Amino acid sequence: MIFHRIDVKPLSANEAYAPRAMKAGNRMYATIYKTVKFAKYEADVKKRLKNLKFDLGASGELVLCIRVFYETAASDIDNCIKSFLDILQRHYKFNDNRVYVLNVVKEVAGKGKAGIEFYLDTRENYMKEKHYVRPYTPYGAILPRNTTKQIVINTVTEPSSDNREEQLYALDKQSRLTGSVGQGVHYLIFTNGDIMTLRPDTVRGDLIELSDAHSIYVRVLTLDGKSEDVSTVQDATLGELLDLLAERYGETELITHEGYK
Repeated sequence: MIFHRIDVKPLSANEAYAPRAMKAGNRMYATIYKTVKFAKYEADVKKRLKNLKFDLGASGELVLCIRVFYETAASDIDNCIKSFLDILQRHYKFNDNRVYVLNVVKEVAGKGKAGIEFYLDTRENYMKEKHYVRPYTPYGAILPRNTTKQIVINTVTEPSSDNREEQLYALDKQSRLTGSVGQGVHYLIFTNGDIMTLRPDTVRGDLIELSDAHSIYVRVLTLDGKSEDVSTVQDATLGELLDLLAERYGETELITHEGYK
């Protein structure tokens, strides 16, 4: 699963919507209207959505996964969901009653680093293995990565088991032997080209001590753990990921690293 980053400060429900008294004959009633702040927020978000295309079809269940980055921990996790979903459904022309799965993760990014990352697709595509996402699990201390200077492609030998959960267990076990928790990488690409997000790419990895503070780590499983063994399907997935990271972080150095440390 690949998330798309919207570098616009999330707008709370109180800022986006406000009550207004209306009169119909002799009867007064209240209605909700969208504020001027919402109009500006919508325009800013749509500018960043214009190059993102999704094939959602005319019907069927949808899945929306959101990582919301607030400046402080005081913001409620669901504060910005309605306004952001309203924008998505208008921009991509779908009814939000089609959203059957909504997964939201809150992160505290610090001042000037607020934004939203999201994944949107049909439930059918979401259930395919290519979009398999590991549930959030403890991965050690969460430290922000203030700079992104390099993307490290880390190749390791694929565990022998055909069961994905057993493969993940074997990889985690090997990482723990070298002092890393949760493999220490941000993304994992399997031999069939499937990709898995292991930790947000906005936090530090835990793979190479001198590089953790300014690197994004992408682990690629190969038959012999060598970079030259990366397959065609893995290369295609990697290319898609690198394009996304380039849009998000700009020009970075791309290096390869074989093994666990």
